[in-house]
Amino acid sequence: MLLGPSQSSIAGRPVVGLSLALNYAWGGLTSWTYRAGNLSIHLLAGLLLFGIVRRGLTSEHVSPPLRVSADGLAFAAALIWLIHPLQTEVIDYITQRTESMMGLWYLLTFYAAMRAMSDTGAVAKLRLKPPRDDPSASESSLPGMRWPALAVISCALGMASKESMVTAPVMVLLYDAAFCAGSVRGALRARRGFYAALAATWIVLIALMLPGPRSHSAGLSSGVTPWTYLLNQPRMVITYLTRAVWPTSLVLDYGPTVSVSPAAALPYGIAVLAIVVGTMLVWRKRPALGLMPAWVFVTLAPTSSIVPIATEVGAERRMYLPLAALIMLGVLGAHALMTAWLGRRGRWHRTAPAMLLVGIACTFGWLTLQRNREYQSETGIWRTVLARHPHGRAHYQLGVILREEGHRDEALAHYRAALIDCPDAHYALGFELDADGKHDEAIAHYREYIRLRPDDLKVVAAHNLLGHALLIRGRLEEAKEALGRALVMRPNDPDAHGFMADVLLRQTRYADAAREYRARIRLVPNDPAAHQSLGVALIGQDLAAEAVEEFARAVELAPNDPLNRLDLGNALADAGRLGDAVHAYHDGLALAPASVPIRNALAAVLAAQGDNEAAADQFRRSLELDPRNQDTRRDYAALLYRLGRINEASRLVMERRE
Repeated sequence: MLLGPSQSSIAGRPVVGLSLALNYAWGGLTSWTYRAGNLSIHLLAGLLLFGIVRRGLTSEHVSPPLRVSADGLAFAAALIWLIHPLQTEVIDYITQRTESMMGLWYLLTFYAAMRAMSDTGAVAKLRLKPPRDDPSASESSLPGMRWPALAVISCALGMASKESMVTAPVMVLLYDAAFCAGSVRGALRARRGFYAALAATWIVLIALMLPGPRSHSAGLSSGVTPWTYLLNQPRMVITYLTRAVWPTSLVLDYGPTVSVSPAAALPYGIAVLAIVVGTMLVWRKRPALGLMPAWVFVTLAPTSSIVPIATEVGAERRMYLPLAALIMLGVLGAHALMTAWLGRRGRWHRTAPAMLLVGIACTFGWLTLQRNREYQSETGIWRTVLARHPHGRAHYQLGVILREEGHRDEALAHYRAALIDCPDAHYALGFELDADGKHDEAIAHYREYIRLRPDDLKVVAAHNLLGHALLIRGRLEEAKEALGRALVMRPNDPDAHGFMADVLLRQTRYADAAREYRARIRLVPNDPAAHQSLGVALIGQDLAAEAVEEFARAVELAPNDPLNRLDLGNALADAGRLGDAVHAYHDGLALAPASVPIRNALAAVLAAQGDNEAAADQFRRSLELDPRNQDTRRDYAALLYRLGRINEASRLVMERRE
């Protein structure tokens, strides 16, 4: 519950894992309950944002007109942030709760730190313990420590929600420098204990990251170099800023990180660099104003700089926190313009800002509703990706959904289109070609998928399917090699044991095959095919009595399969239990009256019991069902010779030769 499956979106994020587990306990897999949970987290974050903006605008570093309008400006910023279309992803895309929950703890950390810094006296310096020379400070300081403690606890919970929380102590420090201490050095000197406690929460993040919970998708071992990732990010940052201003044509998935030439990245890089330099200049002259663009770049830095995220070159949910500062800049800019144009004269002074806010809220609300509608259809959401930002993974995902809906030909076309940059398409296409009997082509696709994604979650299944396809083609040693790799990666994989047993059975290594079948049965006790195959392997070792037990279990698990009755009858006959064998064959014929193999086996056992006429009758009926069956003619002729019916036997032999 806390750790999450390795390489999954909640691996190493125990707080989010716990929240999803609580959601499951509440409503099972009913999707609306998860969206309700995501929406609740988002609303709480909006309330915190309102508190942060309101408290910041009432600071002495802010001009009196802004302090007077603090409530209205904070309300406008929080409202627009809550309903902005970019926020749809953290609500509709269930597991992106990781982003909104991290954002909630981030904002709570920031708000609690602001409240702590507004206190006075000993607590204002946020010491971890009172001065030794001031015993009276002990009682007065402890109640005031609740805000610093809440900030540190929230910061730790954020570190256990998503790695982007790493910048929270930095942003608190920058706020302190801009609004309280006057400089970064002054803030560290005045509140060193508090910042030491905040920095200590990085230990939580390090401990959760050390096992590499998502090492295949993010980080230096993800397969993408920091330089390649960095070249991709300026364009994504400009895309984010554009979507923040006019949030149309939103994209669920921007695809994996791909190689980009420095020349292609240069224009975007210059634009981003210019904005960064501008932010630094504003920070030097007016730190309170520079804090907002600094917030944008600091909160974006973990996902949009040099730390590679191989699976996603960009994601609109990464703007969850940066968007707050951009909206605040817009609100302050609109306030400044309207104040300059309208002044404080006439009724428009109060009504114009309200009308503007209503217009923006209605526009963004309508766009959000439109985006939510796109999420209502799986095919629809992926078709929007292909229309707005096409890439291989979008083709693959759409193909998967189309295949589930029964549109196989269209799905195969999308799988083929996805091959250029989506290794998963090789897996899916191999599976479909396997089903069509095109095993050689399927083998090639399985091998390519394994080469490209050796550490993927589905690679064990790919080895199994590769081994099975090689088995069908008679390439037994290659099949054993593929299945052996699957068993090394996952020793208790039932499919790998089952396919390996099939290979060994084909090689007539009956004892080894029986061992592998038993391993599969231990993992999947109610698999009738495994019991049936184990019975065959036991027959190969002349262990008919043990084989009878396995065939009987197969019949019990699959009572409507006539072939299991045939195998049981054969094993009973080998064990000398001819009467029981006859009953098994009759049961099989009750299920499949036209089965020639069962009638022939029944005839052979009846003949062994001395009931030759009944045996001859079964052979005759077999010939009526399949006149060209040469085995039936041979065995029937042999029985007729024993009965002295030479002419009939000779005629059958001559017809067999013809």
